[in-house]
Amino acid sequence: MPLSDKLSFHLAAYLKARENAEKLEADLKVANNDLINAEATLFSAMLDEEMTSFKTNEGILVTRMIRTFNSFAKFNAEKVFEWLRSMGGEHLIKTDPTVNTQTLGAFIKEKKMNDPAFEVPSIISSYDKKSISIRKP
Repeated sequence: MPLSDKLSFHLAAYLKARENAEKLEADLKVANNDLINAEATLFSAMLDEEMTSFKTNEGILVTRMIRTFNSFAKFNAEKVFEWLRSMGGEHLIKTDPTVNTQTLGAFIKEKKMNDPAFEVPSIISSYDKKSISIRKP
């Protein structure tokens, strides 16, 4: 059965829109990869120059940041809960029982600040995300 002119027109419009979306998605993937590489290069350059932040002539504040993310596998939950209780962190354990990872991260950060020798147990995974913060005036 041949397609009507109306159906052919809408199919062509759909295929063109789909092709455009696929091209934009591919371009976005390349642009995001370029952004990741540029951020890592800027972060490294600031580290080399021993700078944590600087302000441009245009008033843009550029800051080098490291954010630590902590988590644990469910099969280690009881061990983590025991460790938290032993460290005075029983208030972090919810009734489920679970622990909010952001709250866990804040708890670990505080422990590290109060005791430079503090070590995170191996049952907790830590990941440092290096990034650049840009604040425009």
